[in-house]
Amino acid sequence: MMAICKNLHMTHAHTFALLLGLGSCVLLVTLTFLTPPYVFEIKSFLHSRDQNNTNSSGKIRPDVSEAHGTSTSGGVRVKSSARRIPFNQTSGKDTERKLRNTTLSKVMTQTEGSAPSRAQTERSAPSRAQTEGSAPSRAQTEGSAPSRTQTCVHPRLSESDPVMLRYVKTPRMPKCTKEEWLHVRNGSVYFSPAALAKYKNFTCDYFPLKRESESKSGFAVPIKNIPNGFKMVSDFFKGVCSDGKGADNSVVYSGVHYNQDRADRSRDADPLLSGFQGLSIAILGFDSMSRMSWHRRLKKTRKYFKDTMKGIELTGHNIVGDGTTAVILPMLTGSFEWELPECRVNHKYATTLDKFPWIWHDLAKVGYLTSWANADPFQAAFNWRMYGFKDAPTDFYARPYYLAVRRRGKVAAGDCDEGQTTSRRWLNYFRDIFYMYPQQRKFLFHFITDFSHGDNNNIIKVDDDLTELLKNLQEGGYLNHTLLILMGDHGARYPAHIRATWQGKMEERLPYFGLAFPPWFHRKYPQAISNLRVNTGRLTTPFDLHETFRDFIDFRGAGRGDVNKRGISLFREVPPERSCEQAGVAVHWCACLGWKNVSREDPGVKRAVRAVEETLNNYTAAYRADCATLSVGDVASASKLEPRAELLAFKTERLEDRKVDLTAKTRNTVTLYQLTLTTQPGGGQFEVTVTHDLDKNVFSLSQNQISRINRYNNDPACILQKNSQIRAYCYCNNNLKSQHQRGREGRGEREREREREREREREREREREWRESDRE
Repeated sequence: MMAICKNLHMTHAHTFALLLGLGSCVLLVTLTFLTPPYVFEIKSFLHSRDQNNTNSSGKIRPDVSEAHGTSTSGGVRVKSSARRIPFNQTSGKDTERKLRNTTLSKVMTQTEGSAPSRAQTERSAPSRAQTEGSAPSRAQTEGSAPSRTQTCVHPRLSESDPVMLRYVKTPRMPKCTKEEWLHVRNGSVYFSPAALAKYKNFTCDYFPLKRESESKSGFAVPIKNIPNGFKMVSDFFKGVCSDGKGADNSVVYSGVHYNQDRADRSRDADPLLSGFQGLSIAILGFDSMSRMSWHRRLKKTRKYFKDTMKGIELTGHNIVGDGTTAVILPMLTGSFEWELPECRVNHKYATTLDKFPWIWHDLAKVGYLTSWANADPFQAAFNWRMYGFKDAPTDFYARPYYLAVRRRGKVAAGDCDEGQTTSRRWLNYFRDIFYMYPQQRKFLFHFITDFSHGDNNNIIKVDDDLTELLKNLQEGGYLNHTLLILMGDHGARYPAHIRATWQGKMEERLPYFGLAFPPWFHRKYPQAISNLRVNTGRLTTPFDLHETFRDFIDFRGAGRGDVNKRGISLFREVPPERSCEQAGVAVHWCACLGWKNVSREDPGVKRAVRAVEETLNNYTAAYRADCATLSVGDVASASKLEPRAELLAFKTERLEDRKVDLTAKTRNTVTLYQLTLTTQPGGGQFEVTVTHDLDKNVFSLSQNQISRINRYNNDPACILQKNSQIRAYCYCNNNLKSQHQRGREGRGEREREREREREREREREREREWRESDRE
């Protein structure tokens, strides 16, 4: 610089002035570059506009008890041309670091549109749950902090939360000793060497299992006296063996027989008709498994998946509704339930699910073999309260097998089904499809309920079998052309005392989701994998999985996703400014909203409670002779969200999809309350979201903002045949006990409530001590 000035014949004074001016420019540019993105976010919201979204089916579904959403709504942000410096980007200058940190600290606020402060993210649990599932300290959490440019910041949960760990118990591991005289291997039936040695001569008959309807399966005419090594003619069969001397053996077996038509249809498919050279998709889903519960209970599986298979886990994956169906339907159809034709039992115009826009139908057109296997036929996602399928929906369909097995007697979760564990038999069917069709492209979705729905601890029984399956497929080369997905549908909802804690609520909304690709895919599609890694900490949903699956049919590039589309392929970068509203996640399920704890004596809470009582009793009013009138007996926790005008302005609750709009530019006219409460009689426990319209001074809630969080068992038995849709809210009058018994129980309940209040006071005292020690 001095040399340049000398050549320009400038004096030292002129040189000093020039340097000073240049320094000022550098400082100004630095400040411009370092201006936090929240400033641009606020400016963007001031220019936001609403986009209307109509129900694709043209129907209003006001009584669906699962989540709600829309496909393309959300504010459109005005993008700033200023360059944004990532929060974790380091600088060589102390001044630059100080400027950045100072500026950031001045504009950070706790809303959906900003990253929460450390105090808010680490100590935001409800008061009752401060010591039970409270937000962990930074030292306890895993994973890195999200980008400061990110609108949705999920809580950083801890797998070592002391209260959650209190409920991790190692179950009794099953020992399956019952004899099985037959074994299934590679599409053939073999006599057991142990049985041959013990019984010398015995004969076996093969009864093919056939599907008669969605709710009925039966056995065909048997093939008598099958030879050792008999080629299977059906995927499922009953083997009946006898030695002619009084010893016999009868077992229902599962396997995969080789079908030439299946093989030819897949093999002859044009690879140019599908994306990624026909890469297979194989999904193993487990009911009620949050990301943290997976970490705690499937340690061997996760270690192999992460270390050997290089699996990629989504840490910001958010559910969009209540229960399994509300997760699987968006994944497989790209739609919410109420956007599809009516399919619920005992509803007008209801039909089967055959004509839904299933992704497996589209994949089958480009040569994929397809499989859907839900191991619980009675609580299955498409059969529990829906009509299921008239025709088998996929090439491999395991429902007939599980109907036959359940008719032979209930099998305990994770325990023995004859001579094998239930987990090994379920996983072997998944494995055998790879064995019998190794070269064909496949879409397999196998889902299990028993291991984890009622008690997450039972999943520990599966850890060894699941790890062994992954090793078998990986080392055998069967995953060289497969995307393997391991997932939970949602977190645990039972037992209720876990679900009622702050961490329990968050875990229900943040299920486990992991993806493992073959090594060649990383090399051939580096940008897609790079985007996927970026997306691991972004807000993602089941709708994004549907769009990802569509890329297997027609890959549309690995650029940046459109924030105004409800579903974004994980191969495209999910914009950091994406909000729950834009992703189709209702306020009731959005884990990135900052709820503020309020007293249960708050007047707004009391009015919200009255609104809950009125709403629940309205649902059962037509059946008052059967269902008791409910009242709220205990409010375990209460929290409130007051949208701010800049970032969380509430607009309306749209009738077509029952979803709250949080992106319109309006003044603060709405307060949302979230309550965890118990109703009497019956002790029903609920989590509800109540909307307070400040202009009209009206408190209201809809059915899809109510979650029953404890089991109702036989409480609604009197109503199940009349209207099963209100079973969560009905306590049958014939369950009511004598007045004397109720009086005694009431006194006991009052004493328990006094003890709970004393415990809450002790917890509040521990919280105050914790806060004081943290400040020190």
